[in-house]
Amino acid sequence: TGDGKLVKVRTEKFEEILQGVQLLHTFSSEMEDGYFDYIPSTAEALLPLLSTTDEMTMLCDEARASAFQTWAVLIKAARAGATERGLGNDLARDLFRTFLQRTFAGMDQDPDPSTLADAASGIGQCLKNAGSGILSAEEVLGLVQKTFALLDQSFERSKVEKKDREEEE
Repeated sequence: TGDGKLVKVRTEKFEEILQGVQLLHTFSSEMEDGYFDYIPSTAEALLPLLSTTDEMTMLCDEARASAFQTWAVLIKAARAGATERGLGNDLARDLFRTFLQRTFAGMDQDPDPSTLADAASGIGQCLKNAGSGILSAEEVLGLVQKTFALLDQSFERSKVEKKDREEEE
């Protein structure tokens, strides 16, 4: 790790995590509104993968990327299930807000371009599946501001990287 600690890596465990997330993705995408009752427990199981708060989740990039896509499918299933049952979109709204909070926090901690790309893709899918009326005007403004801030950070990283490459030559 960055602070000099040694971490033992067992690829079997990472494969099991990835396969579990992919299985949840398959169940939720195939069952859609029929998966409604299982969404809260599935979201709770996926929650640790949404951010890079410990060594374990930091090393599970592929599983995290799959968790982002699975979370988007959970939002879609929550909307479909709520519509089928004549309920409001509270579950989809809560899932989307939780995803944004966790993902943006993780993006602030881990500036790796591939991790940021996975997170941005997940946000896009969640936003698409959330549909209209999920966010208030203030939340939309906050999302847009955060997006522009992340773009500015990306441009700055690219500029620094380009300068470093030119200095090496």
